Amino acid sequence: MTDMDKVAKGQEMDQQTLLSLLSDHPVIRGVLLRDVQDAIGRDRQIGYVVIKASAELTPEELRTHYYIKNIEPELIPDYIFVLKDLPFKTDGSIDAEKLPLPENNGPRDATDLILQQIWEELLGKKCGIDDDFFGEGGHSLQAVEMLAHIEGKAGISLPASTLLTASTIRTLSDAMVAQSCDASHRSSRSTSQLLTSSTRTKTQHLSFYCMGIIQAVVFSHVT
Repeated sequence: MTDMDKVAKGQEMDQQTLLSLLSDHPVIRGVLLRDVQDAIGRDRQIGYVVIKASAELTPEELRTHYYIKNIEPELIPDYIFVLKDLPFKTDGSIDAEKLPLPENNGPRDATDLILQQIWEELLGKKCGIDDDFFGEGGHSLQAVEMLAHIEGKAGISLPASTLLTASTIRTLSDAMVAQSCDASHRSSRSTSQLLTSSTRTKTQHLSFYCMGIIQAVVFSHVT
């Protein structure tokens, strides 16, 4: 049985093997995993994916790649940042304070709130707008049910293929707005929310997350 078969069957993998699997993409140089806690105390994992300088890769494309590779959603990092390089200190160690962190993952507007309510009802747990539907335990039947709820509550019919590139509330909400071409879906965002977003300082940004331990890193010498 190959390592990929073991992951597909949901068996436990050691950290080094998991990192190797997550790095299995032609443009990826390495992956750094970091454990954090979000504002409501949930354990979350950030994946910093370092790619070749000449390459382009989005987190959504990477998640699709992982799904095609049959890596269990639970093993895929909750948040993915695609970087061209990691920040280093003068002594050669990774400068953790300069690594990006997810933004406040509360609803931005009415569309986000509708999706959050649908997700929490289906999944039976609290969800932030950057949580991945499948990573939070959602399956294909629930995905179909979710799309039906979206059409019923928001009047927007989305094809199932949308979830291949928009599997978070943030990206799915943006897809809904793009499809509806209706600016009113964003008009309910309050002035205070906009000010909070535009004036968020680096310190506030970092304080949303409890800093965790960097678990491991695997890098090739390909540039």
